[in-house]
Amino acid sequence: MNDIILDVLDAIEIAEILEHMLERLAGHDRLGVLEVSDTHGLHDLRTDVTGDAPTAADDGPAGVKDLLTLGVATECHYAHRPEFRPDCAILAVVSYGKIALCGECDLRRSAVGKGIAPRRLPDPRALLEVVLAREARRHAETALAEAVRAARRKGQPWSVLGAVLGVSRQAVQQRFGSEG
Repeated sequence: MNDIILDVLDAIEIAEILEHMLERLAGHDRLGVLEVSDTHGLHDLRTDVTGDAPTAADDGPAGVKDLLTLGVATECHYAHRPEFRPDCAILAVVSYGKIALCGECDLRRSAVGKGIAPRRLPDPRALLEVVLAREARRHAETALAEAVRAARRKGQPWSVLGAVLGVSRQAVQQRFGSEG
């Protein structure tokens, strides 16, 4: 019985560890596989390892494809042209008229947007943090569900699981099913 309770407590501890990691990430200069810099925007760290820059057509770094698909972030003008801008960070941070550029491409621009006042775009880093938190929560919920199922298979009653999770027997049974 103690092993079952420890399994459930381990799942809760994993969720707390993930939450703590997210809090720490919020204050650091690394976000998933992205490096965050005020002057250069977002830089994909995979280029440092492989030498090949991903394009927006790739899965992209954690959450980038999600943000672009949802239309909540703007793609850099050079995202599909790695031969011209191998350091392209994919997500734009500034626009010159209809041309949007990431921080890296903005630093390297020559004639693009000359004579047009730059317009800062909303910083996509905050949205990437939300995506990272969403993924951490998803993993924690999966771990908790697996621990509860294991506890049920080993004979733990819903009332004990509810007590360990700080909810009623009915709440834990509704959330995790009525098998067993």
